[in-house]
Amino acid sequence: MEEILLRLELSLQVAIMATIFAVLIAVPLGTMAALFRDTWIDYLMRIATIGGISIPAFWFGMLIMSGLLAGFNWLPPITFTPIYVDPIANLTQLIWPAWLSVTATAR
Repeated sequence: MEEILLRLELSLQVAIMATIFAVLIAVPLGTMAALFRDTWIDYLMRIATIGGISIPAFWFGMLIMSGLLAGFNWLPPITFTPIYVDPIANLTQLIWPAWLSVTATAR
């Protein structure tokens, strides 16, 4: 129980952030696809959706990490800072895991 409680805050925060990302992305894109049905916009959304679902999350995660390292010489920190201690550090640590959760849950 102690091990679960230790990691519960981090897991809940990643899940909430992933849900917010998914809603903020899916609702506007779905609305645009519905409004512009059978146009190039709709087909582009379909291709992006099928491509996003087809990419394995672990591979996409490695691509993001490699791209951040090559392009910006930046890797996310290994430590965890709670949101009530330093919100900016917390969000910079959890932005990519939350984004990868969005792509993983799309399957």
